[in-house]
Amino acid sequence: MTPFQALFGYSPPNRELVFQGQTNMDAIKEVLQQRVQMNQLIKSQLERARNRKKQLSDKRRNEREF
Repeated sequence: MTPFQALFGYSPPNRELVFQGQTNMDAIKEVLQQRVQMNQLIKSQLERARNRKKQLSDKRRNEREF
């Protein structure tokens, strides 16, 4: 069970739902492109934060032998 599900009692919304078909409306195309770009930006920012946290924890870690 995810923390979101434990807190709210239902599964989190799926952000991966992106319409892949063809559409004639420019406004819909633009919104879908913005959504894809936002998902890519969020993923890259999360990856950068994860790497930064890992570097900080590795920097303070000492090798020990018993």
